Amino acid sequence: YLSPIPEHCGTGLQIYAEFHLEGLNLVGDLPPVLAGLEAMRMTARGIDADGMRNAGHLFRVNSMATLGISERKLVRRIATALCDLAKQETYARQTLLEENPRIFEDAAARALAILKSARLLAPLELFDLLSPILLAANMKRLSGISSRDVRSLMIAQIEKPLLPPPETIADERRRDNRDAALADRVNRHFANVGLEF
Repeated sequence: YLSPIPEHCGTGLQIYAEFHLEGLNLVGDLPPVLAGLEAMRMTARGIDADGMRNAGHLFRVNSMATLGISERKLVRRIATALCDLAKQETYARQTLLEENPRIFEDAAARALAILKSARLLAPLELFDLLSPILLAANMKRLSGISSRDVRSLMIAQIEKPLLPPPETIADERRRDNRDAALADRVNRHFANVGLEF
């Protein structure tokens, strides 16, 4: 295929998967893992907005190498890399529970405390706070909410349009009103959620 975008040349095949890499983040292995993906000609795109980089540690991983390789080999190579990434995240979560449970417990407890009592909550801040909560839900450490519900809340935050930076006092009030309404909804949603360590 001809394309002005080099990644779309060659096979033009686009394969991607989404990963929640909170375990790798909490054990401190996320930066080298992302660098390793880049070395394998893969990208891991997180959510960057409102001054937050890689919010929620949710990544879309895809291959940039499409030239000089058949589609079959490309699929095998990407599948292997994605399986390896999933294994690394699983290992990080196990390590977290076995060797550093307080780090996991602290991240989840702090996030839950804020979700239950925050008076103002910006959408991307909420997205970031939901990341350790999703990890706790996936590890069966939460009561009162399922991992599916947490993931739905995260996706809802991605789909919301971002407000431009406030330029006037009226803009600031509008943003504060939005953040107050979101905080009230989240407070009610997480009122009966508990952590089980």
